Amino acid sequence: MNELVAASGLPKSTILYYFNIGLLPAPIKTSPNMAYYSDDCVAQLNFIKTMQNKHRLPLQKIKLLVELKQQGHNPEPVAELLELAFDTQHETSYNAKELCQATGLSSEDVKILMDSELLIPMQDGSFDQQDVAIGKLLSKFKDKGLDFKDILFYPTMAKQVVAHEMALRNRMVKDLPIDQNIKLSMDGIEFYRAFRGYVIERLFQRHVLNDTEDKGFMP
Repeated sequence: MNELVAASGLPKSTILYYFNIGLLPAPIKTSPNMAYYSDDCVAQLNFIKTMQNKHRLPLQKIKLLVELKQQGHNPEPVAELLELAFDTQHETSYNAKELCQATGLSSEDVKILMDSELLIPMQDGSFDQQDVAIGKLLSKFKDKGLDFKDILFYPTMAKQVVAHEMALRNRMVKDLPIDQNIKLSMDGIEFYRAFRGYVIERLFQRHVLNDTEDKGFMP
């Protein structure tokens, strides 16, 4: 273990945690107080550090890359895809108590919102800056009389949109080599985000314009 600490520059507690969650190959026990650590451990630790520093990926996503690497695949394109999909550049983690303090939501509000898929953390018990931003809006409009049930149409319709997007993506990447698959998937993420935002915003703008004209607010 001391050799792993020296070679990786990581504290012993961090390395033990990586073993516990399956990010490193299990050591071979040679006696009750002795264990043999594979040479792969140092390379694996360096890989984890690279993924954290270069792509700002959390351990949950790095574990997927470790599995790909073990299967003989190049994990770098997938890391780039994950970085794009999850926007990890400025990822900050909040627990439930910190989320409530930052947003003004109660713990009961948070439970209701999560059960309704109006608040959707990527990891159980851990919230990011997007969750906080949405939580602040929800808290603000709750104070103005919003009933969370009034906006349940958002996750319902979003599931339908995402299902169609994934079906389109699967059709387009079918039978493509892995490198082309990943490249098209990355281009698709940008397309889906831009197009869904464009269509919804333009339909909203058109509706507002028509509504104001009908009510005589426009000259």
